[in-house]
Amino acid sequence: KYVWNISPSGMGEVVSNSESYDKISVRWKNVGDAEISVYEVNSLGCNSDASSIEVKVLESPSAQFDNASLCYGEPLNVILRGVAPFTLDYTLDGEAFSVPDISTNIYRMPDTPGKYSLLKVSDKNCTSVPENNNNAVIGKEMKKLKIKIGE
Repeated sequence: KYVWNISPSGMGEVVSNSESYDKISVRWKNVGDAEISVYEVNSLGCNSDASSIEVKVLESPSAQFDNASLCYGEPLNVILRGVAPFTLDYTLDGEAFSVPDISTNIYRMPDTPGKYSLLKVSDKNCTSVPENNNNAVIGKEMKKLKIKIGE
């Protein structure tokens, strides 16, 4: 049997493992430096020497729209947090698009009317799924009205 430890205590928790405990998945609760260690306990109750690895837990990148509803011609921006370069995956009226190599923390969406949804954002280190302010609408272009007299 393998015995896993995460330190400092409370930094993360084991959320899944294989039947033999030779693999684990960890849900990290905090950002910072941590250590994962493992040792084996055999059927006689003897322990092996522990092996360990240092882990740097980074904050997940994020992306959100700066506005949820805009008129045609108004800019729709995505606010990005993380470490550039970013890749942004989104849909416009259900059609998927991906924008790689964004080097700034603000990305201006195309001036195309429709319904936008942010699907995924990746930075230099990680990938995450935006959950807040991840939908927006740009209204259709308004035509100038003509006034006619006598018809």
